[in-house]
Amino acid sequence: MQTRKIPNKLQRLLSYVFPITLLKRKTKFQEIYVQLVEGKIQLNTNKANYSFGENHEAWEKILKIVKPSDNILILGFGGGTIATLLSNYNIKKITGIEIDAELLEIYNKYFSIKDENIKIITADAFKFVKDDNNYYDFILIDLFFEIYLPEELITENFLNNLMSLLRKGGKIVVNTLILDKKSRKQNYEFRKLLSEINLSWESYYIDKHEFFVLTK
Repeated sequence: MQTRKIPNKLQRLLSYVFPITLLKRKTKFQEIYVQLVEGKIQLNTNKANYSFGENHEAWEKILKIVKPSDNILILGFGGGTIATLLSNYNIKKITGIEIDAELLEIYNKYFSIKDENIKIITADAFKFVKDDNNYYDFILIDLFFEIYLPEELITENFLNNLMSLLRKGGKIVVNTLILDKKSRKQNYEFRKLLSEINLSWESYYIDKHEFFVLTK
């Protein structure tokens, strides 16, 4: 693992005046910015915060509600926001799935945490849940292209695959954003799908997010 890169004192000071871009990279899937904002390193795109900004704060709030424990699967590991927050809970094992290998390089350089219980796999989340044969107590989903959900997420097949990996009494938490016409439409379609296939679920509005919590 690479040594974590730490901003210098001048960069931290200036970041309270304006964001300092530490890295800009166009990966196979997206354009990523590592930025220093008010002394804190964030992972951003042109339209969205991925890690350690408002997305971090929203996940912090929903995790306090669902109280995750034991064996966790994260789909959309990104910059490690969820994994970092899980250090506050009684977690035995974390499996993180991230399709963007270059994003994981950025995680190792700027955001990595030392935890032997975390296993990160570079893979397509949809293929992974189809082929995996392990069981989890919580599945936490933070899958986006910018601010939009992958279309495959809003399918009965994907939800069935998720439920097949969940232990009885376990929970699936799906993060969605409500920012513009398209994201609101996706949110409506996902809510409609959950109602049609008769799953046990509830939702929580947190800032610009709506989290759907499914229980087996």
